[in-house]
Amino acid sequence: MIPAFTTEFAETHGNEIEKICALRGQNFVSESVYQQQLISATSFNAESRVSNIKAKTLILSGDSDGVAPLQNSILEGK
Repeated sequence: MIPAFTTEFAETHGNEIEKICALRGQNFVSESVYQQQLISATSFNAESRVSNIKAKTLILSGDSDGVAPLQNSILEGK
């Protein structure tokens, strides 16, 4: 599975990652709920429905995004 943070981010924002981990530890999620969230996150794909969007839409992306590569956003914007 692709990590949520780049190595560079982890090296420079360790405190933020610690805060996120602490929040996660304070908010119990059952294994079955976690599994469903994981399945949803790894299988979600709305690409076939993007052409149905009729409103002006701002697409934000980063060149270090390991989850949604920049090229995907560029293609979606066309």
